[in-house]
Amino acid sequence: MNNRPSFEKIDYTIRPAKCIERKMIGEMIGSLRAFQPINEYVYIGLGSTFFTDFVLYHKMFGIHDMFSIEKEETKRQRIEFNIPFECIKVQYGETTDVLSRLNWQSPSIVWMDYDKGIDYRKQDDIIFLSQNLQSSSLLMVTVRTENTDFDKRKSPPNLDVRLESLRDSLHNKIPDLTKYEVGDLGKAIQIIFTAAISEALAQANSGKPEVEKINFHQVEALMVGKDVTLTIQQHNNCTPEKLQPLFDKAYELYVKYEVETS
Repeated sequence: MNNRPSFEKIDYTIRPAKCIERKMIGEMIGSLRAFQPINEYVYIGLGSTFFTDFVLYHKMFGIHDMFSIEKEETKRQRIEFNIPFECIKVQYGETTDVLSRLNWQSPSIVWMDYDKGIDYRKQDDIIFLSQNLQSSSLLMVTVRTENTDFDKRKSPPNLDVRLESLRDSLHNKIPDLTKYEVGDLGKAIQIIFTAAISEALAQANSGKPEVEKINFHQVEALMVGKDVTLTIQQHNNCTPEKLQPLFDKAYELYVKYEVETS
């Protein structure tokens, strides 16, 4: 099995679907101006050795407080050499460990752009972020929907087999999918993430006065190439007038880029 990190196998700066996805997310981030100046947000992501999204959003919005999480500490020299701006700070370690070390006192834009499929560690990340992000934060989670754990010489497994594999990878922490119309793995992942966020916020809001409770609004689930990106706007005392531009922008982008929605 090839265990090389994905950045040594794929140049994400030129991958067409990923370029479209970054552009879409960038235009959606622009709608956050309704809440506060975008350059006052903290940006947190998985920059790899290319830092492509960091460069794009720093230039677009002037964000100067940026953190990139990197687990490949053996590649530190290459990564440090490639850092394009001083405002980007690289934090080394597994995402679960690094997220717990960061300061969550300011509204954040978080893009967990994982290069593999969903598993229980990623689900734990989503739960942690849901409980720690401040009001007006934007959370985006991207995972692969293509199942590669099967013999390429045979036909891919059907959806039931893939869902069973998904259940195993999540240690059975999965909602009852029979209540939903699940036509593909992307839809199942969307349901799982949304359920995890709802449960995490229910725990975080327990015992809080109504005015202090954090809610969330799912802007949409984007299907670009073989990735699914769940986009969540988290807030408490935000008016519908402030939220509407995000939904309008999402619809506009679907039409513009002819993107499949889940």
